[in-house]
Amino acid sequence: MDNCANAPVEALESDYSHFRVVEYALHEDSGGPGRHRGGLGIRRTYEAVADEVDIAGYADRHRSGASGVDGGGPGDTGAFTVTRVDGSVERLPVVFHEKLHAGDRVSVVTGGGGGHGSPATRERHRSEADIRDGVVHHHRPG
Repeated sequence: MDNCANAPVEALESDYSHFRVVEYALHEDSGGPGRHRGGLGIRRTYEAVADEVDIAGYADRHRSGASGVDGGGPGDTGAFTVTRVDGSVERLPVVFHEKLHAGDRVSVVTGGGGGHGSPATRERHRSEADIRDGVVHHHRPG
């Protein structure tokens, strides 16, 4: 994934033949609360299809989320994790270089945007739609 570019899965798999994309989804609950909820981040999970595959990453917003504005809450942070073929899971640092083996998976999660305005002023039907649409998992203000 290059600078959060929205490259099609087919292009990624063509350019990086040692990986396959096993997940490409919105990062639920990542948008900060507010009258206007912050935008959701994304999650992409890549699986190594060969041994001795090198992967490196660098990102920001893994320690603190994007700030909200005018009373809005911060967005969730991003993260890198690796799930080894044996089932062990490790959170990777903001800058990393790892060697993967066939079956290992790396998840790249981007942070969400900060909310705008007080969450208490969000219209209830919008919060209910957020739950119904999978934007958030439970009812909370904003």
